[in-house]
Amino acid sequence: MDVKSNARPKLQLEIQSDTLRRGFALIAQNMTTIRLSHDPIIIPEPFMEVYHCRGKIQQALKAEESDILRAELQLLVDFQDQYMKETIKTIDQFISNGYIEFEWLWAIFPPGELVVIENVSASDAPIQWCAIVKAFEFKTLDSGAQVWSLTLMHTGFNGLRLGKTETKLSFPAFSNNIGISRLPAYPLKYCKDEIWVQQEAIRRGRSYETYCLASSRAKESPVGTPMWHAGPIWTERRVIVDFEGFFEHSPMSNTATSITQLGASFTLSSLSEDELLTCPPLVPAYSFTSRQWCFVFIDDLSKIVWKPQIFEQLQIDEEMKGALQGLVRGYSTHAVLFDDFIEGKGRGLVFLLHGPPGCGKTMTAESISESLEKPLYHVSGGELGASVESIQDALETAFERATRWDTILLLDEADAFLARRDGADIERNSLIAVFLRLLEYQSGIVFLTTNRPSDFDPAFESRIHLQISFSRLDASKRELIWKLLAQKNGGCNLSPEQSKALGKLPLDGRRIKNILRLASLFAANRIQGSSKANGDAGDLLVDNRETDVVMEFGDIKKVLPFAITRLENAKRAQEEYIETEDLPAALADLMAEFSLK
Repeated sequence: MDVKSNARPKLQLEIQSDTLRRGFALIAQNMTTIRLSHDPIIIPEPFMEVYHCRGKIQQALKAEESDILRAELQLLVDFQDQYMKETIKTIDQFISNGYIEFEWLWAIFPPGELVVIENVSASDAPIQWCAIVKAFEFKTLDSGAQVWSLTLMHTGFNGLRLGKTETKLSFPAFSNNIGISRLPAYPLKYCKDEIWVQQEAIRRGRSYETYCLASSRAKESPVGTPMWHAGPIWTERRVIVDFEGFFEHSPMSNTATSITQLGASFTLSSLSEDELLTCPPLVPAYSFTSRQWCFVFIDDLSKIVWKPQIFEQLQIDEEMKGALQGLVRGYSTHAVLFDDFIEGKGRGLVFLLHGPPGCGKTMTAESISESLEKPLYHVSGGELGASVESIQDALETAFERATRWDTILLLDEADAFLARRDGADIERNSLIAVFLRLLEYQSGIVFLTTNRPSDFDPAFESRIHLQISFSRLDASKRELIWKLLAQKNGGCNLSPEQSKALGKLPLDGRRIKNILRLASLFAANRIQGSSKANGDAGDLLVDNRETDVVMEFGDIKKVLPFAITRLENAKRAQEEYIETEDLPAALADLMAEFSLK
């Protein structure tokens, strides 16, 4: 180990005696860093394995009845006195003061040691959990950097089996000494709250076991992380905890797939306290917000707070709204009363929503999701892949997940799957046939959205239970959207005059929401007194943090010119579909009305 430059060559201990090799192999059976079956057993300096076994060597020496083995064990004791005395003295001095140097890190991580790991980045607060040391090895990376690699064993679940698995941590080189309890992982015995940490780990382990035994659970989580030990934290909302789905579909699932099963079978509360103690604090989940797999902290998970009142705020034709509500309520109470001649066929509800962007299609699906207290699983047609084969696989996965998770499926931009079949395009016809089959045999609620309802295949007529046509928002509906969203997202109570003036702007619901989001960021920067408050509003687009800052009407007025200029530029570049030609004129009228220069 070239941690420090030494003039003399490195030493190594060779155990050549058959008697001592067998005796030492029994004493050091947990040591995985040396080959105990080899002849001779070779232990390189600084003789870590002898250091970790010195207590057991003394015990064996006292208990051994064989004179031959006892004499050879005494040789190991003498070896420590001759070659390890200064090492042991140095290490003991550091440990007695609660510190350690990089060179001697190995001394506090013997195999079998219970350690506490801190600062897993999936929560705002530091997380502490426990694992058991399997191995601790010195490594020199390709870059030349020197690290200690710690292999830990802990309880894990791979979607099929509950058992033991491994995880690794690295300790980059550091100068001077460091407090042992300041390390990212350290022996639990050095933790000042040792008993409390163990109790919390066992309590959390029971929750982990519960999530393992449930097929999937929808929850809310404030944050999530794409990595197991590190990585950026993003804000999450609703997630579905699903081990099986994670290990089947997630590209990150090689994190902990190697499981040594604890037993032939297990039931709730079957884990011992020692096994519960080493359950990880994170569980894999699919985020309905970011639409990707992540890890979430168990203690951050909470029941979903549903918002059924959103349906009342839905701005669509009242007659159609009543029909939609009646169908959904009937389905939720009598879902299994009707079946096709073929079992399992025709039990679901399929809605087709068509109309221009930002007119309420997504909010319609969201409102039904809230009223039924089922998560909305949003899949965009553009995210399913490029080839027919990949799209078919992605569609089948989406329908399978929606069934397993008991969600409402929103398949956005479904034009490619709904379009009329063409006799010359065999692959595309095959894709449509697959989609028809999936619709026919699904048993949940599916929302499809399209901008071309007149072009879809006639075969879909019999699969769709209700079509809802959306028109562009008129001024009165836009006025209400401004009022509701400003109050909900920024705590801003617009006056009737203000909401009426804003309603005159020919913007769709999505753009209204985006402008209010930008205004809330402007308000946050204004109140925090940051430099961004005096800068270009465009700079605020990079900030995506949530805020509880109360927004004012002035914040909306400040960002409107920038937001609308951006829309006009996008229209001229044909990057966005914007039908209205009088947006700048409407903005000028609003600015004049409220004296904004």
